[in-house]
Amino acid sequence: MREPSALDFERSVIIPRARRPVLTFILLGLTAGIFALLTLLSQIQDIPYYSLLYIFGAKVNALIQSGEVWRLIAPIFLHVDIRHLLFNGYALYVLGSQVEIIYGRGRFAAIYFLAGILGNLASFAFNSRDSVGASGAIFGLFGALLFLGVEKPGVWKKYFRANILTAVGINIIYGLFNPQIDNFAHGGGLVAGFLACGMLRPAFQVEQAQQAQR
Repeated sequence: MREPSALDFERSVIIPRARRPVLTFILLGLTAGIFALLTLLSQIQDIPYYSLLYIFGAKVNALIQSGEVWRLIAPIFLHVDIRHLLFNGYALYVLGSQVEIIYGRGRFAAIYFLAGILGNLASFAFNSRDSVGASGAIFGLFGALLFLGVEKPGVWKKYFRANILTAVGINIIYGLFNPQIDNFAHGGGLVAGFLACGMLRPAFQVEQAQQAQR
């Protein structure tokens, strides 16, 4: 059996496991809806928005230690302000669409929520600051695409290499120079997304594209 050539990799294509990223759009809608609901509630009840974040599930180490472990999940759907929401929402749209189509909806959901929970757990273990946001789960999607690079390096180079490495690098550097960023949640999510793919062992559907008839 001959070894795959560079030309074989160039002709390789990923067969989608999902036609449309439906779950990604549902998560986007749910996250935006929660932000809108809390903003409206803040105005109607005259309660500071930040206070509502604590009520509805911000990661607060002391409260998690007291038994409120649901605060390891709730922060995935909470955001500090509209800029925070838009930044994470765009990242979820771009990365989530790709991961859901490549891995399928079930695995996408498992990767997203495992990365989000374990990212918050890493933040709980190593960062005493309160926090909210979907960044840990989103970095888990980075991890899922990096896992594809390990399993199918030729296909990954063709589709993702420069974009994914650049995006991860920019986010890591930005986090190191911004004290507001929870880098432990990012790192925990990235590792969790990669390891989740290893446990789920997705069978990537890749085939050689047919040459056009001349």
